[in-house]
Amino acid sequence: MTEPVVPCNVLVVFFIGLLVTGATIGIRNEQEVRACHDEYDDDPSVIVMCEDALTDIRRGVAMFSVILGFVGVAWNVQSRWS
Repeated sequence: MTEPVVPCNVLVVFFIGLLVTGATIGIRNEQEVRACHDEYDDDPSVIVMCEDALTDIRRGVAMFSVILGFVGVAWNVQSRWS
């Protein structure tokens, strides 16, 4: 049998890193939006957009990273057991 190009341990670390990175981006994004709403929603004289296109992009990147990381870890664990 041939050796894999990338060792399985490196793939596991990479996919777990994707999970952690995606979760961190998502949590920070939601905290920033929540802080903006908490600060400006009580004052009707101020019009502030707390959610913009960048918020949507960060949310998408976070979801993509978490999903890809989860699928990668599951695939790697499944391939080790079979």
